Amino acid sequence: MAITLSDGRRITPETNDSLITPIELPRVGDSFADIGMLVPTNINKIAMNTLIGAPYNYWGDGDGQGSNNISATGDLTLTIVDKNNKSVPRNEIPTICNSPYKLSLSSSAGYLTTRYDIPNRSSFSTGSVDYYINPNKASPSVCFAKPNLKYGGEKDRVNGDIVDYRGPEWMCNTYKGFLTQSTTPSSYHLNFPTTGADHLYFDLDIGGYNGPLTWTPVTRSGITATMKPNSNNTSVRVTYINRPCSFHFSMEHKSS
Repeated sequence: MAITLSDGRRITPETNDSLITPIELPRVGDSFADIGMLVPTNINKIAMNTLIGAPYNYWGDGDGQGSNNISATGDLTLTIVDKNNKSVPRNEIPTICNSPYKLSLSSSAGYLTTRYDIPNRSSFSTGSVDYYINPNKASPSVCFAKPNLKYGGEKDRVNGDIVDYRGPEWMCNTYKGFLTQSTTPSSYHLNFPTTGADHLYFDLDIGGYNGPLTWTPVTRSGITATMKPNSNNTSVRVTYINRPCSFHFSMEHKSS
């Protein structure tokens, strides 16, 4: 149940330490489909018996019996989830905001049977391995803009009625806030928030950077946004000072 990266590096269950140090994909733009493994790229589950025959031929025939004289039972299954335990497809390109991803390979118990060997059947037990994956050299990113999340779910009620101000899933995460919609200055207006008022604040969730983060205050139309990182540099609190106004927050940052 080894995997092979796009640069040819092979990682086995015995050499896998990705729980401590996640595996960084070799190339920018690598997807999970660029990771070689026994499970073909177009499916998530394959029978062991299928792997023995053409076109896969994953069987070492040391005594010349050929794959036609060999059969196997059991299955090999692949699952990939992001850090929020959300299932992702094989062709997805990982992002730093959802990293590390967990790529899991598991095999069910089964038998390998040959026609001529004595004994001609051997058993194997269940097995599994988890590989933790990060994208290639990801730049720091603003992952979420998180306001007060009260009244953002089915459990929030007023006078018995559900009060839910969440946006659609592509815009808003129930537990983390608003997703970044654009990092291009001409379309910053697509990001939350677009208005501000004196002493209102929200938190920016930062991914892909462990060092100190520094923003200079930003002033627009008489209102200033000040930025203060938390102690472990995973988020930055943005606070508005002065009168209400329309405000488009820039998603750029400086590291120091």
